[in-house]
Amino acid sequence: MSDTQIHNTWRLTLALDIATLFLCSSLNQSYYGTYSTMFGVDRDLDSDMLRVWHMVQELSEQLVHNQKLVSTLQAQANTLKDHSIQNGTGYALRRFNVDLSQEVFESELERTNTQMIIENQTLMHENKQLSQLLKEYEQTLENVMSKFRNHSLAAQQHELTMTRHYETLLVARESSSASSELSNNVIIAASLQRLSHSLRCLLRSLSGEDPESSNEDDRPLEELAGFLEDDSRKDWAVEREAEISRLQKENEELRKMLGVDSENAQRMGWSGEEPEHRPVLHILKATMASSHPHETWVQRSPPQMQPFNVGPVPGNAVPIPHPNIPLQRGNDFQPGMRACSAREVALRAEITSLQEHLGQGEDPDKVVKNHIKLLHDYNEAKDAAQLAVYKETTIKQLHEAYGLSPDD
Repeated sequence: MSDTQIHNTWRLTLALDIATLFLCSSLNQSYYGTYSTMFGVDRDLDSDMLRVWHMVQELSEQLVHNQKLVSTLQAQANTLKDHSIQNGTGYALRRFNVDLSQEVFESELERTNTQMIIENQTLMHENKQLSQLLKEYEQTLENVMSKFRNHSLAAQQHELTMTRHYETLLVARESSSASSELSNNVIIAASLQRLSHSLRCLLRSLSGEDPESSNEDDRPLEELAGFLEDDSRKDWAVEREAEISRLQKENEELRKMLGVDSENAQRMGWSGEEPEHRPVLHILKATMASSHPHETWVQRSPPQMQPFNVGPVPGNAVPIPHPNIPLQRGNDFQPGMRACSAREVALRAEITSLQEHLGQGEDPDKVVKNHIKLLHDYNEAKDAAQLAVYKETTIKQLHEAYGLSPDD
């Protein structure tokens, strides 16, 4: 339906509304006038009113029908408008020039169709080429990815192989190092045990006791001599001399640090005694002098030379005899001193063996120095204890002299 028809329908509806209002007003006026003259009304007026009422009802029904028709027409108009919008976006094959003849129109239409067919064929050809190019691209990409996968697999396998190889080497090296370290530890422990046994025997000999029997598990001297005469140790004498000179220099430096060197001994009045025997005894000397001023300190004879510069042999000191205190005889220590010379060769060979086995481990000089230090402390403490017994020194004075606590 066109816009003109819609406009006419609206005009008809408006006219019907106006007529309905006019009739309603007329009926109201006639009704009120009839009511005022109710008893003198003519019967014809009733029939007219009834007819008018029927007409009004018909007009109302027609008006409702027209309204429904108008709403339907509006819905159709909206639908047509939507279709026109959708069709306007496409390509409509319609005649723009109505004045053209049928032959011209058909020729133009055929030319347009031919052009569209050519364009479609061109697009199909391009689509086919693009599809072929896409297939080639996919094939090339698949080849590249297959080569990349093969290369990655080879590299990963090589890396895993190298990792397993080096892990095997590390495990073998750890096992070999562990076994060698275990054997070295066993050898070192055995050497330390033999050295401690030799030092223990030496201490017993110095204290006047009988040394242990030679039937125990000691290395025989012939074996030690054979070890010293080994071909692999031809320069042993040179190394021994160098080690002895180095130890002598270290002893001199230690004496200087402790203040017991020759210069300090001359300054302190120790000219007749070995400096290394004085660090403990000069403290006891001062303590005894302060506690017993009536007694004098007598110069003792020089001690005999002991192996490894050990401390003084108890009994060499010649103090003033004190009544009621039995003194220990010096002759009791002579067997032990004679036994030291027999153990000295074995002890030196044991130290040399320990130095050879400790090439890459603990410093052998440190081990030997520790044993020698223990030996010095033992001899000095024993000498000091004997002197304290002779001088009747109390435990408190010994603690004060050595700077020790009662717990020590």
